Amino acid sequence: MAKKKVSLDDCFIDFQPKAFKIDHPRGISSGSYMLNIIFTGHYSVGFAYGYLTTLSGLEGSGKTTIGLHAVAEAQKLKGGKALYLDTEQAFSRKYAQTIGMKFSKDKLLFAQPDSGEHMFELLFHAVEKHDVNFILLDSIKGSEPECVINADPGDATVAALSRLFGPMTPKTIKAIKNKDIAVLWLNQIRQKVGVMLGSNEVEPGGNSFRFLAHVRGRIRANLGDRVKGGVQTFEKDAVQKEHTGVKFKIKTEKNRFTDPYQTVQLAIE
Repeated sequence: MAKKKVSLDDCFIDFQPKAFKIDHPRGISSGSYMLNIIFTGHYSVGFAYGYLTTLSGLEGSGKTTIGLHAVAEAQKLKGGKALYLDTEQAFSRKYAQTIGMKFSKDKLLFAQPDSGEHMFELLFHAVEKHDVNFILLDSIKGSEPECVINADPGDATVAALSRLFGPMTPKTIKAIKNKDIAVLWLNQIRQKVGVMLGSNEVEPGGNSFRFLAHVRGRIRANLGDRVKGGVQTFEKDAVQKEHTGVKFKIKTEKNRFTDPYQTVQLAIE
């Protein structure tokens, strides 16, 4: 079969305003205008269409909460629909409802993949159908490949997750390019054993998404600085319950839209 000849002149991008706009990206709000500004430099867009954002943090730092807020914001748009891939198998519908998520089929596609391969299969299927405008993966570490899941204790599965995300990350970026789909990958932060000097923190999944992601952020909860809210009184038991929250900081370590290394402090109440 003869290949279609393409002129080399057609391979270059026209940077005229009508053909190439990046100053004001289109996309999904994060639910916080302060977070939007450090992610894209625009107050109304936190996750841009056609781009990949990663957010990593320790346990209980608020990663999933940020992702759920983004899903709720995507559903507010006209025809907005989100794909939520819960590979950690830890979804709480009650908590998601308090944030404002909708669960109708025209607003949400929800799946709990059994493996990383299954996760990518669902992701590419949604991208090809162009059925959603936002994809949330929770999380990279939870997307273990089948060889790890089916392995016996003691079997060598070193770097299996890295070998999966190595080729799949650039494939994902090429698949969402020039499409009205924003992608957010959440990831955990683990500790390396035996590190005496320097930081012992490491992000599972290898280095591919660290180089290829357009925006990378880290989130840290300040458990020592809690937020105190109102007092709820239960007349029957005469018990007072004080609602508390936690403050957390998000810092961008890489950004293709605006200045990196910006920090914002928010509160979850």
